[in-house]
Amino acid sequence: MIVLGIHFGHGAAAALVVDGRVVAAIEEEKLNRVKGFVGYPFMAVDYVLGQSDVKIGDVDRVAIDAEDLAEFSYCFIHLAKQVFRRGRFRRLVAHLLDQYQYIRPTWDSSAMLARYFGELFESTTGISRERIERVNHHLAHAASAFYCSPWQEAMILTADGKGDGLCGGVFLGRGEKISRIDALPDCYSIGQFYQAVTKFLGYRVNRHEGKITGLAALGDSAKTYPLMWDILGWDGDRMYNRLYESDDLQHNPVNFYECEEVAKSFISTRYVRYLNGDLRKYAVVHQLYQNFLAQNMDDFAAEDLAAGVQRLAEEWIATYMRRFIDRCPGGRLCLAGGVFANVKVNQRIHEMAGVDQLFVQPAMGDAGCALGAALHVAANGEGLRERPALTNVYQGPGYGDDFIESRLRAADLPYRRPTDPDRDIARDLHQGKIVGRYAEHTEWGPRALGNRSILARPTDKKINAELNNRLRRTEFMPFAPAILAEYAGDYLVGYRDGDLAARYMTVTYEICAAKKNADIAAAVHADGTARPQVVHREDNPRLHELIAAYHRLSGIPALVNTSFNMHEEPMVTAPDDAIRAFRVGAVDILYIGPFIVDRLYEGRHAE
Repeated sequence: MIVLGIHFGHGAAAALVVDGRVVAAIEEEKLNRVKGFVGYPFMAVDYVLGQSDVKIGDVDRVAIDAEDLAEFSYCFIHLAKQVFRRGRFRRLVAHLLDQYQYIRPTWDSSAMLARYFGELFESTTGISRERIERVNHHLAHAASAFYCSPWQEAMILTADGKGDGLCGGVFLGRGEKISRIDALPDCYSIGQFYQAVTKFLGYRVNRHEGKITGLAALGDSAKTYPLMWDILGWDGDRMYNRLYESDDLQHNPVNFYECEEVAKSFISTRYVRYLNGDLRKYAVVHQLYQNFLAQNMDDFAAEDLAAGVQRLAEEWIATYMRRFIDRCPGGRLCLAGGVFANVKVNQRIHEMAGVDQLFVQPAMGDAGCALGAALHVAANGEGLRERPALTNVYQGPGYGDDFIESRLRAADLPYRRPTDPDRDIARDLHQGKIVGRYAEHTEWGPRALGNRSILARPTDKKINAELNNRLRRTEFMPFAPAILAEYAGDYLVGYRDGDLAARYMTVTYEICAAKKNADIAAAVHADGTARPQVVHREDNPRLHELIAAYHRLSGIPALVNTSFNMHEEPMVTAPDDAIRAFRVGAVDILYIGPFIVDRLYEGRHAE
């Protein structure tokens, strides 16, 4: 059975599952080079099909992570812009339908949106509507985590901004079956409030939430957290959101928004009218959060606001999780959803009594739903046959040595091919050089796990400022340490052999006191934590050997690791992306395939 999984919108991605085996998965932005791309993943679909020499007509089922197509579409013109490459007439029709919705906000456009979705999807992609299978958004998140874990039985927790009317839920996975045991309505979304603070502090929603996590360690949560908890939190077992409790908002959000004295700096009245059903309430509350923050927290420092919302996220999720912890089979817990891109939230869960083993889907955001939807459809079709535990996260494009060499020649760059490149690169790293490592296949998910990474020695804290300057980034959290698995317990407090979340840079740990100011000082945050990639030989043999070579020289079994990309660009994917980053000074040395490009090297093209 061939199943194509597609997520489009923000985090657009595609995945291919053939006979229960994950063949390929990739985010669209890594191919089209548009950071934060919103739309249909045309290039990602072509890539994953090409990895199995499959044509679109060979696909048995197409899985998408949306049951409620009206909510998923937002409005007609938004849907048309996402799916269509061209087609002025259809965009005009979409605009006219939205105008009618604006004039008649009582019109229920959900049925027409669903039909319009089917027409657009079929005419643009060539995929017949009969082959489309809609999977609940949070079930897709849950499937992406559970089926990619190595466990036959586990609890699954999802949390994000919203999807199919929910912002999260708790599931139980057993064998090939996943059942939901609780659901979180989207009006209580901690993800939405975190986005609101991100926006209020001047950063981009759905892109810069990680900056808020890093900034939080520099602030005092006691100044802002109580005010935040007062509007969004828990009273015993009851959730509350004070800003949703207005009867006028519940009964007629358009009238509420137009008649109430509500500042509209973020969400326009026209946009609210275009939307359908409960989406209107969700959009209005986005603005109400901005107003709440402006009225109550404008005088607080940015780091104190970040600290407050970070503590709120941790407390909110932990409170929810405690209600179900005694039902967690064998202490095994899987996480997925955009909230779990927050490594500090994941640490809080990891340290909870009753959680013994933790797995976070490496593509924890909505991109992961492409894979989750495909796996769900496969599991409920012919079955998975064998569990496709995601031991290999390097699911994206890779390029052969001959092709890489041809691109180096085309760029007229001097290069060499030493007999032991890892030894040479380890020496360069030990001498303080910054290295761009481009190897084999691209990572799945937002984390650079060695194949599209910038590497540096971990002893000098100044490396963070230097890298931020070179890459034109603003990061408040230090870059991650990539640590050999054999030595991880010497550095990470509470680390247990086989901690899955640590393999994929998805959780933070306290750092042992004897190590934090010496061996890996450059990778330790102000709160004494680090978000490691624990490198096992079986996961990435070549990266393991490089760190081992550095260990033999320095006595330190770790390197600083950050994503190989320029500011506000996706991670490098093709050799030309890496070459361009090298040319503009992102790194001192480019280690690409078996070749080394060193600015100081002069001579023939190859050794």
